[in-house]
Amino acid sequence: MRSFDEILAKIAHDNGTTPEDVLHEMQVAIDDAYDHHDQEAQQLWDRMTFKGDRPTPEEFTKPAPSSAAMISTGGCWRIC
Repeated sequence: MRSFDEILAKIAHDNGTTPEDVLHEMQVAIDDAYDHHDQEAQQLWDRMTFKGDRPTPEEFTKPAPSSAAMISTGGCWRIC
């Protein structure tokens, strides 16, 4: 299995950007999802463990690395 940094580098390379930009965009997407979720999604957030007030990209992808696939859709990132 690839390391998180290797995956970031691959995504960045494939999208003509930097790993730092990919990491930043992932955090923006996580923050948006965390700030705007419904009761059904709350159950998923409650099962996650993270150190701060919301998960980092590394923490977000750790619980289910095989099912957390990053997909680029027109410059927007989503976890599916």
